Amino acid sequence: MRIRLQPVAIARRTHATRQRSAALPLVLFVATLCACRETAAPQPYTYAVPPQDGDGWVTAAPGDVGMDQAPLVALMNELRSRDHGLNGILVARHGRLVFEEYFPGQQVDLEAEDPRPRVDVAFDRSTPHYMASASKSVTSALVGIAIDRGLITGVGAKLFSFFPDYADLNDTQKSGITLAHLLTMRSGWSWSDDDIDADQSDEVQMFFSQDPLRFLLERPLARPPDTHMDYNSGNTVLLGEIVRRTSGMDLHAFARQYLFGPLGIDTSRWAHCRNAAAVAFAGGGLYMRPRDMAKIGQLYLHDGVWNGNVVISQQWVRQSVQNAFVSWDQFSDHYMHTGYGYQWWPGRWDSGATTFLAAGWGGQFIMVVPSLDLVIVITGDYYDVNSMEGPVGAGIFDDILHDHILAAVR
Repeated sequence: MRIRLQPVAIARRTHATRQRSAALPLVLFVATLCACRETAAPQPYTYAVPPQDGDGWVTAAPGDVGMDQAPLVALMNELRSRDHGLNGILVARHGRLVFEEYFPGQQVDLEAEDPRPRVDVAFDRSTPHYMASASKSVTSALVGIAIDRGLITGVGAKLFSFFPDYADLNDTQKSGITLAHLLTMRSGWSWSDDDIDADQSDEVQMFFSQDPLRFLLERPLARPPDTHMDYNSGNTVLLGEIVRRTSGMDLHAFARQYLFGPLGIDTSRWAHCRNAAAVAFAGGGLYMRPRDMAKIGQLYLHDGVWNGNVVISQQWVRQSVQNAFVSWDQFSDHYMHTGYGYQWWPGRWDSGATTFLAAGWGGQFIMVVPSLDLVIVITGDYYDVNSMEGPVGAGIFDDILHDHILAAVR
């Protein structure tokens, strides 16, 4: 589900429209930590190498991969003195997991009778975490695999060619919608993609609809396809359904066979739309262990290759993480968010290091920094960011990512 921000001052610029605020996935992390409260000083943190647990990750100490331990220790000492809303932080460099810490918190359970109450969880490395909209980047990977396997002809394929049973909903404008438009959120549908607590949002209504596909396809277009970005989880649900229809497999089963299986991911679940059991909530319903989220980042860092095996084509990976349209001018102190690809968010640091990331409501991130051979995973439970009062600054975000994790890279 979409990352939502209170309309307050953000970093060096403010953005008046909901459309622009939707394009700031990283700033949620700022909001997460801005609400920190001082607590009693804990015992100083002692670093330990992440354990090997037979899941395919090789672990190492920071010094073994050209990183300094001190900034990471300082980060943990800071976090342990505050109520911060984080559930996990993982760092991998040169293909080795060097930092892994978890914190107790809360979880959204989309398969519960009422998914709005949060469940208390003592998170650890065995706990699948709600990924929210970071699920979209995994759905994009599955679309790429389906194209690689010849199940889908390519991103130029027309949307309604996959939905002959809904042909009555097609019209002159909708007939031009392609998979590329869905992937880049430029389908032309207007959409309210609020969090699950907002009962009137289009996303929540879709999730509980008796026929979510009809709910999506019957909507009139607000503008012609390919003219404007409207962040829309419905687009991703349609992509997941296209994979299901072309493969003849449930989306999660397809993922287990062609993506999760090759990566050694054996603990995951994917929620479906509440009243349409066949339709996966491809835009936000995936639960994965943070270690496995890091594998997705590592796979994309290495152009679709994991442990020497090609899982996704290099062409798909590279196209997915490129900005698909005109850049935005959106800054924190050290980071510029530059646009949107195929369900991935590209950006760059003021040092010139380019990044791309999967991002989700509540503080779920898979960040890849190719020039540093670095993957960072963050999970969180700050689902109530909109209730915050006062200005939100970018300093804490930069403190965590730029001044601690990136600063640890020699």
